[in-house]
Amino acid sequence: MCKQQRHCFAPGCKAGYVSARKQGKKASLFGVPVDDERRKAWERAIPRADKPLDNNCVVCEAHFDERFIVRSFKHVINGESVEIPRDRPTLTDDAIPTIFPNVPAYLSKKLPPKRKTVSSNGGATSKRRKVDSIHEELQSAETDVPSSSNCNSGYNILEGMTQDDLPSKYWAKHVIPNDTDVVAFSVCASSGGTLCFEKLLLCSCNASAFHCTAYVQGVLVKTVDVDSISDVKGLLFEMDGMVPCEGFEMETGMPNVQKAKHRLHGAKLHSLTCCGTAQNRSRCLQCKYLRKLLINQAYYKRTKARQARANLTQKLTRKNAQLRRRKRSIAKLSETIEKLKLDNEAISSSSFEERLQSLPKKQQAQVRECFEAGL
Repeated sequence: MCKQQRHCFAPGCKAGYVSARKQGKKASLFGVPVDDERRKAWERAIPRADKPLDNNCVVCEAHFDERFIVRSFKHVINGESVEIPRDRPTLTDDAIPTIFPNVPAYLSKKLPPKRKTVSSNGGATSKRRKVDSIHEELQSAETDVPSSSNCNSGYNILEGMTQDDLPSKYWAKHVIPNDTDVVAFSVCASSGGTLCFEKLLLCSCNASAFHCTAYVQGVLVKTVDVDSISDVKGLLFEMDGMVPCEGFEMETGMPNVQKAKHRLHGAKLHSLTCCGTAQNRSRCLQCKYLRKLLINQAYYKRTKARQARANLTQKLTRKNAQLRRRKRSIAKLSETIEKLKLDNEAISSSSFEERLQSLPKKQQAQVRECFEAGL
């Protein structure tokens, strides 16, 4: 089991980080519900598409309405309500994060007014509500799609969206000719003469909800079912705030075979593990590493080829120098031989006999044989 995180999962929140702790900012952190349905409800409520809400994630108290935070024990003693402060606050069973101060205001859902309840003993107490009732109240504040509406009515609602409903002038709505149940919303980008979808939201309708699939730079970033057209608009604004990963172009020296190993979107390369989004207007971490790797590989191949040519040149130079030295040695030996021949011819027979007599008899015979053979 993964260790529970110590920093808030909500986008833009610094609670739990070292910088916040150094500034003396403390906030209670609440773990994700164990129940899978409750965890999915939290994930739908938190506007974050770059990573899923795992079981080891935590959310700080700044994102919950006070009605969901229990800060004291409540007891009735002798007919009077007594509150004892808790060492650590906890959440109610129906708690759901709805406040996100670090993102656009439209991503924070406004809760309906809290209902006042009176206990049987006359004291005012807060009654816990089920998660289903919370969802019903949240849905009642928005334009809902009735459960009895069919796909045609939902499709007509999507098709009826105008340019004023879209986040900016760069967004466009598309009706798919061969799929009459799908409406697409996209932002296009031009890269190297190629037009591609930078952001794409596919929306289809069933009997009770809109099924939305979000892509950024060709990467699936989110799949969610929403109940109202306002949720679809909120998802569009959420995607508009995402920063797409720019990828990188094929540079000189990069082998073409690398294109088959990595994803090509438009005219730019992306890592196979690219998440589609980046922290700033640049590349994601995976694409940065991939680009650096390919540049290093290309540099290594160029250096290796240059070194091979240099080694061949040096080898040829050494061979030529060795050949010149041998030629000079042969020339010197030839000169020595010619000089010895001339010296031998200059020796007279009388002086030869005189010198020969100074040698032992055996050597005299051998020297005579050598000279006779040479003559």
